[in-house]
Amino acid sequence: MKIFYIPITNKESIRNYENTVKKRINFKKENILEVTDNCGVWGFKNGESNERNYDLISKDDIVFFRINDNEKYQCFDGFGRVLKKEKNSELANFFWNDLSYENLIYIDKVVIFEKPFRLAKNNKKIEGLKYKNIWHDGYNMFREWKLKEDDLIKKPEDLIEYFFSLNNTVIYDIRNKENNLYEINEDVDLSLFNTNTKETEIEVLTKARRGQAVLKEKLYKIKKKCELCGISKKELLIASHIKPWSESTDKEKLDLNNVFLFCPNHDQLFDKGFISFDDDGKILISKEIDEQNKIFSNINFKMKIKINDEQKKYLEYHRKEIFKK
Repeated sequence: MKIFYIPITNKESIRNYENTVKKRINFKKENILEVTDNCGVWGFKNGESNERNYDLISKDDIVFFRINDNEKYQCFDGFGRVLKKEKNSELANFFWNDLSYENLIYIDKVVIFEKPFRLAKNNKKIEGLKYKNIWHDGYNMFREWKLKEDDLIKKPEDLIEYFFSLNNTVIYDIRNKENNLYEINEDVDLSLFNTNTKETEIEVLTKARRGQAVLKEKLYKIKKKCELCGISKKELLIASHIKPWSESTDKEKLDLNNVFLFCPNHDQLFDKGFISFDDDGKILISKEIDEQNKIFSNINFKMKIKINDEQKKYLEYHRKEIFKK
């Protein structure tokens, strides 16, 4: 376990903290639970210090939220537990209307202190602060909080235990809720994403259609239109798997990174391997499509879509196994 702290000191960061970490809503006040699998989310801008510390973050690490209280004391408002991270500017835009917060961390547990834990006033440490080491170096930068050799508390786990002993409220802890991590909505049976070798072909196809409908609902909340041509009529959009459903593991079937939102025309072109995309999102068009059919199919070499890092492995499979060069 590693410990980090995040300064929340200006109007923008305070608004983001209240919305996507505490309330789990975006800048439009829309619920984000379906997009984040019930987690809260925080985003960091690019920059040498931010990126260096972001690279260090991993599952089960702890992030403290540092605020200024009404008397201008620097305080810890609470802390969160990290579930995962990803780099995704499109989601950053959905959450905060700002592409630059693309370094995302998903937080599956948030604890808020009943009374913010005061650290300092005007950058001066509070004298007599209990346990000495309940302290951090620096104020304005996101960074790792490393315990020192002369600290009374030696282990990060013990430090968290100390803070957890303070009067607090656990706003949410999704690991303690059955099936909550992959919960899509109350009416969805997650078994529709599982395969069974004894099932008939019709049963498998039915599950596939139901599963893709669920993914479409989640994806539509983010994309809202065909990623190639811009058609926005929901009834005309399809969740198009990059790595085919039949070839995907149960986890891959559920992965939103394995799905594009296309209109029927571009879904068919992609599904049958007549188009694909490189790792920069530039369209690749099969030599089997002549100039006239390119026009009728509404595709050209100037087209480009946004690709995140997690989608690249699926696109590699599509180019190798599906795309008709």
